[in-house]
Amino acid sequence: MASASGGNPECLPWKSLGTTVTRTKEFAFDSLPSLPKLRGSLLKSSPHRLRAMLRFLRVDQQPRFCVVQDGHFMWFDDEGVSTKGEAKGCINFLVHRARIQQGGTSTAFEIHPAESHGWREPSSFTGDAWRSFSFDAENAETCAKWVDALTEHIRFGNLAAEQMGAALGWHVKVQKPMWSDLDASDSQV
Repeated sequence: MASASGGNPECLPWKSLGTTVTRTKEFAFDSLPSLPKLRGSLLKSSPHRLRAMLRFLRVDQQPRFCVVQDGHFMWFDDEGVSTKGEAKGCINFLVHRARIQQGGTSTAFEIHPAESHGWREPSSFTGDAWRSFSFDAENAETCAKWVDALTEHIRFGNLAAEQMGAALGWHVKVQKPMWSDLDASDSQV
């Protein structure tokens, strides 16, 4: 649309500026490439009742190699990282609404379901819909890195769910990923 000086506006043919503009309706996904990625060993508390009774002896903790990447938190057996197959467990923050809190010590943190009905589709880990996960890092600084990274991934998942609503359930599968599916450029903690 153009207007001659003091005259009526007139329609002119479209003129390309030679640039491309990309707009994402669900802008949460714009932040996906900048989400922190971490890998490292953590101790995971076992949900097994017998092990839980022996918690004071610290035999309830299992060494796990953990990865946070692309809105997921996954854990694998700690032995033979390069030969890993399927994850032992996975929380997909696009599907699983979560909250994280500091554990009983400066090296521990816990992940809980954020919704009153518990985890939606808890098939990617053992336990039921109300299961909580407890992890312990080697020191407070490492624990803080994990908590910060997981908090960002939880925020990403919550924003994506808010923007996509019920459609998210149609597009996201809940499954345990394979080790070979992971991005090898993650930061080791």
